[in-house]
Amino acid sequence: MLDYEKIANGILMATTFISTLININIIIMHIKQSLLKDGFFNVVFYQIITEFLINMSIFFHNLFYLIYEGTYVGKWFIIFPILFNFAYEANIVYNIRIIFFLMTYNKDKEEMVNYEKDNDVSILSDLSKQKSLSFIGISFKSFHFLAFGIATIYIILYICNLLFFQDDITIQEEGWAWYYYFFCGKNKYWQFFFFTFHIIFFIISVIYFFKSCDKNKISSHIFLKSYSLYCLFSSLISLFVPVSLLVFIIINSDEKHTKVKDGFLITLLIGFLLFLIVTSIFRLRNYYVNYILTQDGKGFLNWLKNFFGILFCVKTMKELNFVDLNSTFIYHALSSNNDLIIEGVPDSELIASSQTELVTQQN
Repeated sequence: MLDYEKIANGILMATTFISTLININIIIMHIKQSLLKDGFFNVVFYQIITEFLINMSIFFHNLFYLIYEGTYVGKWFIIFPILFNFAYEANIVYNIRIIFFLMTYNKDKEEMVNYEKDNDVSILSDLSKQKSLSFIGISFKSFHFLAFGIATIYIILYICNLLFFQDDITIQEEGWAWYYYFFCGKNKYWQFFFFTFHIIFFIISVIYFFKSCDKNKISSHIFLKSYSLYCLFSSLISLFVPVSLLVFIIINSDEKHTKVKDGFLITLLIGFLLFLIVTSIFRLRNYYVNYILTQDGKGFLNWLKNFFGILFCVKTMKELNFVDLNSTFIYHALSSNNDLIIEGVPDSELIASSQTELVTQQN
């Protein structure tokens, strides 16, 4: 391996390590906060677990490749690309299902809850007792069954392709390199079947993005600008591999061509880095994550203190007191501060006094 490749792999491993810490931190938040176990937070929780598995597979994939550089590793190495492909496919299906849900969910019809005032008792004073009435009729189990079900079928086909439809799988021998695992093996047009959901994800992300950009359009559905940007960038990154495979087939089908292999390596490294950066930024900007990390005040030092305090389980998190009339917590689970339109009073003050109300009209 060339020196610049080692440097690139080192950068990728460092980025993956940081991204993994972020995943672990948010997972701890979900485990320790009772509110983060309900509604749409549960969907987000499992999606973050897929991101954690992606990070771990990339990290160990690169680590063992550096350790065993120049030697035959063996078929056991496919554990890491198998884990990556399973988690990545599940993550893509989660996003597809979430976007479809947001574009079809009628919040005006399904989330209307009639709260009654009792003399001078305000609506908000009774919310702690009523909580989310309409949540009872909504289940998100189908999200998990769909994501992990499709990912399981996908990975079975992927393994069969590697074991039965390819030549002997080695890592260092000519004609095979570690990054070919992400291209599902040798270059054949039928292998684009494995990237079907990548393409679907891109198409539906573009549609959702343009709908979210229309700030003047009043809609009963949910359009979140920050989530639409995250999905758009993520879907573009997911096309790196199939597009690179297509270019490889068209330009040069000779797998021994050094420049083509270098191009594959660079493409994957850039794709991985962008995925890690985009995902980490989106998660850290989420409304509830940002609220927890800035509970002792804003500022980078306070943020770091809270981050590592939660990570090492020495920081006591304040109980979240979100008052969400959208009972499935969809806005809080996916939104950044910029997505929330609060009437009159600063967002932080509303949360602190348990009088936060999210306006359902988005951008």
